[in-house]
Amino acid sequence: MLIRLFLVSIILASLTSCVSSKKYKALESENRYQGSQIRSLELAKKKGEKAAADLASTRTELEQTKDILLDLNTKYNGLQESYDEIAQSYKEVLDQNLKLIDVTSREKTNLTNEINKKQEALDIKEKELDEKLEEIKESEARINELESLLQLEKTRMDSLQSRISNALFVFGPSDLSVEQKEGKIYVSLSQKLLFAKGSDNIDKQGKNALTKLAEVLEGRNDLDIIVEGHTDVDGDPNFNWDLSTKRATSVVKLLQQSGVNPDHLTASGRAFYEPIAKNDTESNKSKNRRTEIILSPKLDQVMELIRPK
Repeated sequence: MLIRLFLVSIILASLTSCVSSKKYKALESENRYQGSQIRSLELAKKKGEKAAADLASTRTELEQTKDILLDLNTKYNGLQESYDEIAQSYKEVLDQNLKLIDVTSREKTNLTNEINKKQEALDIKEKELDEKLEEIKESEARINELESLLQLEKTRMDSLQSRISNALFVFGPSDLSVEQKEGKIYVSLSQKLLFAKGSDNIDKQGKNALTKLAEVLEGRNDLDIIVEGHTDVDGDPNFNWDLSTKRATSVVKLLQQSGVNPDHLTASGRAFYEPIAKNDTESNKSKNRRTEIILSPKLDQVMELIRPK
């Protein structure tokens, strides 16, 4: 795309002497618009990659924490065995002391010293055992808190999915679907519901659906909302890129106008590069011509919990 902009700039420069000022300004405006679209796409891509990386990092940290707990439990069991062995040895020494009550004073002194050493070793092991137990308790508490936060987030997302489904129940499954994948909610709206063929202007029925969705999302500052436009493979690829981006932008603008916080909205055009069906029949192509609204929970609390202290 950058090469294309560069070529456009060269063409504009070469045509300066042979086109009217009005046409030149129009071309300059188109050039700036294309640059804006590229920056919007790059920003959306970065946010999407960051959200995916955050979620993957959260899960990796959870698995690592569980591995640490398993390792601590293993060490605890080893210390417990050592403790039992020392305790048994200590008991045997005491038994020997009772049996050897009549031995010489020097032998008694040596035996007492040995008992003291065993006691010191036992005290050290008990201290180590107490420290490991405390570490295990702290790790278990963090894991329990992390699992509680994740479960709470899942409950919230389940509730949000239910509210969205209830708000949009009047629209048929061929035009709209609401599903939850990997902790995110995907609201998929068909082209037929939102746009006329080749257009980025939202029709009346589409505005109705998006307004109902905005009523549910209004005030939800705990979500990142990415709107992705998708096309089939028909037509010019460059046109599909532009159309998918324009459609996503139109949806973002309508959601903002309907009360959704613009700080949490991102528009992204995907053209035909993320199909959900093969582009081999008209039926499958119609499935690919869609707009997806992806709702991702903010995981600030979870990230703070798993961050090393």
